[in-house]
Amino acid sequence: MVKAFVERHPLFLALLLAASSFGLAVFSVVTSQKPVISNVEDLAPADLVPPTEREQALALVYSTGNLFWLLVALLAVSLLVWLGWWRAAGLGWPPRWRKPISSPSLYSSEF
Repeated sequence: MVKAFVERHPLFLALLLAASSFGLAVFSVVTSQKPVISNVEDLAPADLVPPTEREQALALVYSTGNLFWLLVALLAVSLLVWLGWWRAAGLGWPPRWRKPISSPSLYSSEF
């Protein structure tokens, strides 16, 4: 039923995806905002400790842009699965790869 609706109204689907992407962008900006500190002298001494390497790595991963693209990728994957277009998009499992062409010289132990 949903697949037939999507195939009959592709413009509506495109507008719905654009609106949901905009909503995800707003969500990622709102959730990743950090408070602005105007004066460092107002901070408690415990807050002046430099961040650890793990905290720095998490701060890089949990940025506005990264969160947005992660949410959009999850939206795309869930839409492909929900509509049953996963295999049609070329993402079927198990992979049907051909055996790679191997050259005996690549695996030779003689140098």
